[in-house]
Amino acid sequence: MLSEEQAIKVILQGTVSNTGQEFFNALAKKMSSALGYSHAWITEIVDIHHLHTIALFVNGEPVENSIYDMRRTPCESVIVDMNIEHHADNVQVHYPQDKSLLKLGARSYFGVPMIGSKGDIVGHLALLGDKPMPNEPNGLTVLKIFASRAGAELERIYIERQLKIQQKETQKTLDTAMDCIITVDTNLKIQTINQSALKQFEDKNIAKNASKLSSFIDHISAKKTTERG
Repeated sequence: MLSEEQAIKVILQGTVSNTGQEFFNALAKKMSSALGYSHAWITEIVDIHHLHTIALFVNGEPVENSIYDMRRTPCESVIVDMNIEHHADNVQVHYPQDKSLLKLGARSYFGVPMIGSKGDIVGHLALLGDKPMPNEPNGLTVLKIFASRAGAELERIYIERQLKIQQKETQKTLDTAMDCIITVDTNLKIQTINQSALKQFEDKNIAKNASKLSSFIDHISAKKTTERG
C-alpha cells in the first residue's frame, strides 16, 4: 500500500491524459492497486434504489459493468446520506443482508460520494478488500480528490450527451421546414443545415463539407450563374 502522496501521484499519472470511459477505467484500476484493495468500482445513479457501474475492476482486471440494487449495502449510505463509509474489517457484520459481500469474501470497504457542481450526488467511488485494512482510513484524501474529478467528468459526459440529443431534435425540426435554413457560429462556421438547403446541391457532400457559410454561398452563386448561362 502506498502513502497518500504516492497514491495521488500514481493515480494522477495514470489518468491525466484520459477522458470519458478511458478515464473511469484507468481511475478504478489505479486506485485499487495504489490503495491495496482487490475490488474498485465507480458508479452513476440509475434511480432511487439502483446504481450502474461505470468502471469495475477485480484484482486489476476489468469486469463487465452492471446495474445493482444498493439497498442494505454499504453503498446505500454513501449515496443516500452522502456519507464516507469506511470499514477496516468485518464489513459483512455491519451489512449481513448484503449477500454479495459474503460471496466475494469481503473484509473491508471504503466508499466516497461523487458530488456534482450543484451539490447533488451523481455517483460514488468504492473499494472492497478481501483482507483487513488499517483502522485509519488511509486514502481518504486520495478518494476525495478523485471523486471530485470523476464527478466533474461524469457531468461533462451528461452535458455532451444532452447536447447531442438536442442537436438531433433541432435537426429533425429544421428538416421539416420548406425554407432553406442554415445556422452558423460567430465565425460563420456552419453548425446545422436542413434538407431544403441541401437540395440546392447536386452533390450533397459539397454542402456537408462546406465548413464556412461563404463557401456555401459561393457554390449557390456559381450554380445560378451556370443556369443563367
